[in-house]
Amino acid sequence: VAIGLAYAARVAHELGRIDLDRVREHDRVIVDAYGLDNSLPTGLDHDELVDLMGRDKKVVNGLTFVLDGANGVETVADVPADAVRRALTRMPVADGRARISP
Repeated sequence: VAIGLAYAARVAHELGRIDLDRVREHDRVIVDAYGLDNSLPTGLDHDELVDLMGRDKKVVNGLTFVLDGANGVETVADVPADAVRRALTRMPVADGRARISP
């Protein structure tokens, strides 16, 4: 769940829903307040992950996420796959340390 929250913040940022400071705030809560890791395991196939995300129970039209934004947390449908992939590239990768966004 912690990794998913960190990832959703990055998707929201890719879509212009939140700024980088808000992404960092999400990371600080996950890492510092809850003491959880926000890193993806090494060796994940991004295309396979995007395919699996398309099968999630929240799917309405296309890729669907629950994302932070100016109006609070909302379900956002039809998120472009390229934004989803870009957000994956911005996730920290596990090396035994939790990280906060740069």
